[in-house]
Amino acid sequence: MKRQITALGIILALNLSVAITRIVLHVLTGSSSILADAIHAFSDSGANIVAIFGIWLAARPAHEAHPYGHKRFEPLAVVIIGLMVFAGGVVVAQQGIEKLISGSAVVFSPIAFWLLVGTLVLNALIASIERFLGKRWQSRLLKADATHTVSDLFAGGAVLVGYGALKIGVSVLDPLAALAIAGLIIFIAVRELIWENIQILIDAKVFDEQEIRTVVEKIPGVIECHHIRSRGTAEDPFIDLHIRVKAHTTIENAYPIVQTVRKALEEKLRADATIQVEPEL
Repeated sequence: MKRQITALGIILALNLSVAITRIVLHVLTGSSSILADAIHAFSDSGANIVAIFGIWLAARPAHEAHPYGHKRFEPLAVVIIGLMVFAGGVVVAQQGIEKLISGSAVVFSPIAFWLLVGTLVLNALIASIERFLGKRWQSRLLKADATHTVSDLFAGGAVLVGYGALKIGVSVLDPLAALAIAGLIIFIAVRELIWENIQILIDAKVFDEQEIRTVVEKIPGVIECHHIRSRGTAEDPFIDLHIRVKAHTTIENAYPIVQTVRKALEEKLRADATIQVEPEL
């Protein structure tokens, strides 16, 4: 937990530097797409703060009132991040529409252009670090934050196109780029952050039943399995199932079969399994 929070603290500082730089660039140029990107960058910083608290809460140990622990705080935090990103996308769209209608003047500056390129390079570095650490530490929050940061790269590309078009006098591309950024932000928020993690919170299944049967029904002594349920996350799944064994199998003989099934599910699917034994009819 400590190393994840430390990593997110460093990433938070980097995201704040990107956001502040883009706000300064907006003040210098008046570009709506740069302002949109700055708002998105500030939402990154807010997401980092939520992620830090989410990791801290999820790492709290299980106790009598919460025997399964507090790991659902992690997908809950990702949903909150998704809502923040969605709200940022709406603000970005509003800014783009207003600039498109008003036709406010935007000033092109070579210095601003290259500073914008520099912030994109920093975004690429942040996304690479988050994705690497998220996979290494199996952190859903770091992976979600990496996805959010990758959206900055696409958004930044649209900003460069829109802002760079000012050089040749095509100012309409700037607010259009802001609208493109807004669409991307909202899509990522809904699909990859909000929807996927709501599925975890409402106990959507983690594994296909046949995938579990393939593991369990190969084990000697198991005739078949049924009443299969799974929940949790891909990193921390839970499975409940019933197995059928030969009639008149004693508890002493059934116990090793159950342990073998549990071990197989743990090794192949990394799942914590609750198993009920039934006799063959």
